[in-house]
Amino acid sequence: MASSADNTSTSTKTQLFVQSVKVRKSKTELVEIPRSLMLACLYVEHTELTGPQIKIQFKDSTNWIAGFLGVAYGSYIEVTLGDPNGNGQTQWKETFFVIKAPLQSDIVTIFGFSNAVRLLKVPAVKAQFFVSKQPSSIISSLTSSSGLTVTADTFTKQGTYHLNVGQKPSAVLKEIARDDGAICWVARGVIHF
Repeated sequence: MASSADNTSTSTKTQLFVQSVKVRKSKTELVEIPRSLMLACLYVEHTELTGPQIKIQFKDSTNWIAGFLGVAYGSYIEVTLGDPNGNGQTQWKETFFVIKAPLQSDIVTIFGFSNAVRLLKVPAVKAQFFVSKQPSSIISSLTSSSGLTVTADTFTKQGTYHLNVGQKPSAVLKEIARDDGAICWVARGVIHF
């Protein structure tokens, strides 16, 4: 955190990497966790389909986060990140699927995994066939339900790939990357190839 004060005015808030953390209480209700409760945050992006990941620690002496808000495995948090130096850089929102949220003493530690990437690891219920297509076209089809924006290079050869029933879209993405000598990763709401 670039600022130790928990002032929510725009001048101070633009200097914070973690702008806000909200818990999805229901499909329509998001409840913001006050920044004054945040103790630490670790945000990690990987150059493969294993992230982004987040680890956030909150002071939870009244059991409000773990108990009342129900943050546990399977819940979702929406984190707004960006502009730690106050340079007017773009902010972005990332929804994380909570892997675990252990409460130890009066500190809850939330471990989250990008929900968009998690959806790419869910086995397909319907087969898809891609014949003589550019990677960007295949990636757009495979990621359509995750809400990711696609940024992909154009390759000289087109490929033919199949997503079979029960196969994970992420496995097909890894196969395409291997065949084209590329890397595939997700960062800030964009899938890069």
